[in-house]
Amino acid sequence: MVGGKWRKLDPNVKKVWFIKGFLVILLISTILGITLYFGVELTRTDSLVAAFGFAAAAIAVLATWVVLFYERYRFMIQEDGIEIKRGILWKKDITIPYDRVQNVDIDRGPIEQLIGVYDLNIFTAGTSSETQAIFGAEGYLPGVLRPEKVRNTILNRVQESEEDGFGITRKETKIDAKTQVLEEILDELKKIREKLD
Repeated sequence: MVGGKWRKLDPNVKKVWFIKGFLVILLISTILGITLYFGVELTRTDSLVAAFGFAAAAIAVLATWVVLFYERYRFMIQEDGIEIKRGILWKKDITIPYDRVQNVDIDRGPIEQLIGVYDLNIFTAGTSSETQAIFGAEGYLPGVLRPEKVRNTILNRVQESEEDGFGITRKETKIDAKTQVLEEILDELKKIREKLD
């Protein structure tokens, strides 16, 4: 799981994206058909043709988007952090160092439950709750088949980045090193003062 190899999402995530997109298209097509029938006073056949035409075009675009987005969504779990690459027209490259990771959540909506995949959300220290509410987690891995394994791998890396080999956090080690340097400076100053007196 850890290493310099780009990994794809589980292929079943394409089914999740397609079903969600299809449900949105179905809703919009129904509203479009009803609006055209009652609002523009087209014949029943014309409003059905317009709604079905829109649905067919939208489903073709959706199917293309699902395939392209899946092919361009990659992630890599490295020694020092997680990298995520995604996007078709607007590409996004995300690097999340382990020392910024605060929490890793596993989500599973009704469609994900039906298909059998999970979404992994990686929250960082720099993300406020307001930002999370609007944009979601900084690191988002949809369609993960075995999320516990991926989450445990990430959390183990987070813990390793915070601790040295003796179980002491690196922050404590830095503080102790600074304290030691300050004590040495103080001792030197005391010796100089004694010589001056």
